Amino acid sequence: MDALIALAVLAFLLWFWVDSMHAREEALRRCAILCREIDVQLLDQTVRMARLRLARDDRGRIRVRRFYVYEFSTDGVNRWHGIAILLGQRLEYLHMEHPDGPIIQDTKS
Repeated sequence: MDALIALAVLAFLLWFWVDSMHAREEALRRCAILCREIDVQLLDQTVRMARLRLARDDRGRIRVRRFYVYEFSTDGVNRWHGIAILLGQRLEYLHMEHPDGPIIQDTKS
């Protein structure tokens, strides 16, 4: 019985790790697209998880909501911050604190 519980915990941890990698890749992809669209440079070519919560999607199912932060530059010298929020694997919100004013993509319906 203990082996079965240990195996279930291990399977859950493996699933969570793979799910987190896919979510991170999606956040990075969407941040890179936005940076290209507005002609800024995504710094370090990465996003970093800042927070993790459970939330319900539109159908009432429990999903993992992940908050990622990233940095971008308008001229290669300065650093500006942004945030991407994913619910499961779906982007909910993308925000850039651009020097000309905030840029927001809100995909929640």
